[in-house]
Amino acid sequence: MTDDAALGTKPVVSTRLSPGWGVLGCARAVATPYLLSDTGRRCSLRWEYAVPSRVGSVAITGSVVWLTSTDIFRQGRNGDLIALDRSTGAEQRRIHFEDNIYGWTDVAFGAGKVVLDQGGSFGGSTPRTLRVFGLAGRVPTITTKVLPVGRVGAPYSFALQSAAASATWSVQSGSLPGGLTLSGSGVLTGTPTAVTSVRVALRAAAPNGRTDDRTLSLQVVPAASSGGWTSTARDASGNPFDPGSGQLDLEDVATVSYRWRTAAPGPSVTGGLLDVVASGTRMYGVQGDGFLRAWDTTGSTANRAPVWAVKPDVASFVGGATIAGDRILVRDDSGHVYARDLATGAPVWRTTDSPGIAFGDEGPMVVGLTVVVRDAANSVRAYSLTTGAPLWGGAAAPVTNVYRPVSSDGTRIFAVGQCQLYALSLATGAIVWQTPMSNDLNDCGLPANLQGPPVVVDGKVHAAELGVRVVATAATGAVQQRFKSSGYWGHTGVVVGGVWIYVEGEELVAVDTSSGDLVWRIPGDWRGARLSATGDLILVATAYNLVGFSRLTGERVWDGGSISAHHGTAVVHGDRILMATQDSVRAYGPL
Repeated sequence: MTDDAALGTKPVVSTRLSPGWGVLGCARAVATPYLLSDTGRRCSLRWEYAVPSRVGSVAITGSVVWLTSTDIFRQGRNGDLIALDRSTGAEQRRIHFEDNIYGWTDVAFGAGKVVLDQGGSFGGSTPRTLRVFGLAGRVPTITTKVLPVGRVGAPYSFALQSAAASATWSVQSGSLPGGLTLSGSGVLTGTPTAVTSVRVALRAAAPNGRTDDRTLSLQVVPAASSGGWTSTARDASGNPFDPGSGQLDLEDVATVSYRWRTAAPGPSVTGGLLDVVASGTRMYGVQGDGFLRAWDTTGSTANRAPVWAVKPDVASFVGGATIAGDRILVRDDSGHVYARDLATGAPVWRTTDSPGIAFGDEGPMVVGLTVVVRDAANSVRAYSLTTGAPLWGGAAAPVTNVYRPVSSDGTRIFAVGQCQLYALSLATGAIVWQTPMSNDLNDCGLPANLQGPPVVVDGKVHAAELGVRVVATAATGAVQQRFKSSGYWGHTGVVVGGVWIYVEGEELVAVDTSSGDLVWRIPGDWRGARLSATGDLILVATAYNLVGFSRLTGERVWDGGSISAHHGTAVVHGDRILMATQDSVRAYGPL
């Protein structure tokens, strides 16, 4: 049986009623209805419970009504101890005795116990005995679903929550990140010492002996920006963001506001500005007039001009750009890949073939010394980062139905097409494994152009198609979770600390990637939204606004105001949020 504050070992203050009286407020325990009338009471009857014999004693402890039923008043030999829900009268527990319970004065309630005098009727076989029953007590259900992201070298403190305020906490399996400890009162504290991502099984034990276990993910990210960052899964991590790349986090949002913008290039702009990429003190992006431009990210100069702007002689640059060391990679409208000097924009090399470009705006993906692109046939090709020479792909490509950007874990390339999740060899392009996105082909279909690449985190691939989402092991393709999803209008989303955040239908949802449990949900029309993150701050960009949410609770914590962004993703670089709009880049951050 379960009670609330009155359970466990706390003293109980009970409300007692005299024997024979069945009225509890406007409820009554009924033995013989004609004896227990509520005549004269001007209230409606809430509930009624038929007592097996005669009411011997009644007490109220928290949300439980206790009563004894006894045959002693009619010289019988039966007794019952009964627990009822105070609000509904529903029977929670009933213990039957083959002999009487003696009188209402011989039952006591307190300190989490029920004490009663039972047995010893004349001629009965059970001797008169003082019996003690313990109340089962509330399960200390762990209510914490998400742990905050930690940063190397930064103090960490977070209090775990459960339904039992006085629970004792412990680690049951797994290990906390180096530098962190868990106190018995449930507070995680310390200073993380290394980048890591772990899953830890925690236990909350109530004083009444009952326990609850929950396994949670805890991610530790770098202390600050690594100095180089690319958007929309253009690096080997395969994640459309690096949660540790920015210095901003939830506690910084109160100081973040609009700071400056770049100058519009002029009336020739037709397609807006694609997502920028950033490195050091500069950012880079392709604008609708076909130029690749570089801007300084320091200072507060408004309407700032580019540091340099370049364009091919007989073509225009299109799609996103990718940074690779001292080079920036970009494509033209015929599908050629260009390598340009990051500092000056000067030519380094250009590929000789012109396979066209796939539908979508992603730039080349660089993994080690390999440049990977999709072509007009929706197949995957690879080139040498050093020379631009073709490595594999083209007409011999084993997969030609890749309708969305690809990603990588450093040794494999991950692609989604026609209800299949593929892993390709980075060295040869050959299929390493393939896994159905769904066992029902009706769940899949051609994706919208807003869909993003698979997200690769902690050895897992998080992939989305028209009606389904999958979490699979990167090494083997074994499916760990599969979700039905009406995410036609949504980007793949982001994954931080074991939580996958994406658009489901029109809502924004957060799901535990290991259990599939819903963490939180935000109603509204979020179709077409693109997500990025810095620590526990989730940035959501739509065509009209830029807002920030807490990864822990789904609470809206920041508003970047109205924007006009065709399909931009917020880029986090250092202590700045960079947002590409139709004609410029807007920067947000603290003073």
